[in-house]
Amino acid sequence: MSRSERLISNSLTICAELSELSYDTIDSRDGFAKVIRFRLMGDHPRFGDTLLVVAGSDILFHGLVRAIEPDGSALALDPGSKLPRDPS
Repeated sequence: MSRSERLISNSLTICAELSELSYDTIDSRDGFAKVIRFRLMGDHPRFGDTLLVVAGSDILFHGLVRAIEPDGSALALDPGSKLPRDPS
């Protein structure tokens, strides 16, 4: 059995509707947020989880949680993000 077959992933995909997501843009490019700091009520993201931000049927952000801050917020990175730089 290969090493990858022995590892078990406990990563989750966390889905958030844009209208319900509160985030700060840490890094942006071309008007889109590439790295965000966010906090979700009821969900406790962990390193390696995936954050999926949608607006209706459009996927705006699909990135990995890369860090958990001491205050419980998390940082996520999506180089191909279409999430607006400035939250509305």
